[in-house]
Amino acid sequence: MELNMSCADLYGGEWVRVRHVPSGNIWHPATDALAGTAVYGTEGVDNAPWSVNFASKLPAGCPYNEFLFATGDCTKWLVATTDAVIGDTYINADRPILASSDGSNYVAKWYNRAGAPEDPWISSSIGAGKFVYGEGSNAHYTNSFQSNGGADVYVRSACRCEHLHGGEWVRVRHVPSGNIWHPATDALAGTAVYGTEGVDNAPWSVNFASKLPAGCPYNEFLFATGDCTKWLVATTDAVIGDTYANADRPILASSDGSNYVAKWYNRAGAPEDPWITIIDHGSAIGAGKFVYGEGSNAHYTHSFQSNEGADVYVRDPDCPSSQPSLNPSFSTNPTLEPSSEPSSQPSSKPSSQPSSEPSSEPSSQPSSRPSLSPSGSVQPSSVPSLNPSSSMPSCSPSSAPTESPSKPTGVNLFYPIWRIGNEGCRQVTLFRF
Repeated sequence: MELNMSCADLYGGEWVRVRHVPSGNIWHPATDALAGTAVYGTEGVDNAPWSVNFASKLPAGCPYNEFLFATGDCTKWLVATTDAVIGDTYINADRPILASSDGSNYVAKWYNRAGAPEDPWISSSIGAGKFVYGEGSNAHYTNSFQSNGGADVYVRSACRCEHLHGGEWVRVRHVPSGNIWHPATDALAGTAVYGTEGVDNAPWSVNFASKLPAGCPYNEFLFATGDCTKWLVATTDAVIGDTYANADRPILASSDGSNYVAKWYNRAGAPEDPWITIIDHGSAIGAGKFVYGEGSNAHYTHSFQSNEGADVYVRDPDCPSSQPSLNPSFSTNPTLEPSSEPSSQPSSKPSSQPSSEPSSEPSSQPSSRPSLSPSGSVQPSSVPSLNPSSSMPSCSPSSAPTESPSKPTGVNLFYPIWRIGNEGCRQVTLFRF
């Protein structure tokens, strides 16, 4: 078991073991091409082959997206995405490897042929004895794991317990798989402090309130097994708001459902309480659905013995988390509706350089009001044209005469000119002697 726990910590950890074949002369009996649907044997009993439904070992809504293939002693191992391994069929084709006992970020030629019961064949390199997966009880290349404690398959997802039921959870208490519950005897008050936070091969606990921002008291608990397959969310008031014995207490959500009640115990003076269960206390005993107990009590520990221990998380959903998200999501929608009123302050400084392009298309209709300062104004000539171009002279004569007029003779002459006055254009007659 200790060997497998060390494999689960490889390349970032959080791996869940889902398939095993002991040392011998055949590979995994499964013929599901690593789809994770083959179920046989007894999980954790490693002297015979076993396999569980892969998806069942991860939280609902968190599909696995990476494989770890490893020998039982973890000396040979390989990590690749599910897409690289089973995303399509291939024959002796380069497939990307994230990391292995031989290196990282490289490719190796594998086989995943349609209709071949032994495929996929997964290997870390071309060298002898470097196969880490085969199936269909095939007898080839078994020298790769005959003296290495067998061969195992692990899966993991980007989802973690911290992301369950809205996320923002902070882990505050842990007990590893074993025969006792949490050593704390503070009745979940969050004051018991022991062990080393994050070192999960031994029990540990921190002061709960210290893990949240000042002014943000936690008001919800998440109880979960280490592999997140069994979990329950409830308010602090539901869990420790008062004492009770075999009483219905409200559950916000769990791995079994949401918005229901279950019978729990929180008796004054009982060092093992509170007992928190996914279903009624009595029914949970046989079903292995306990998620919390304390006082190093040895009852009902089968609920987490093969689930990487048990953890307690806290949060205040109305306050920002003090921990950054490991996998922040990206929203394409704004978080708030825009204001219907303009801001009294500009949102940003204007550009110091004008745009080289006009900000909008010009109007297709002329303005109904004249320009205040028209350009290219023409001044009328002070000398009339001798030969006007039309029977009615222009009210805006050319700025230059059409030709130079001749000097008048001594003969009495008269000729019309046009004078512009306030009343418009009118004809007057001038005489010269």
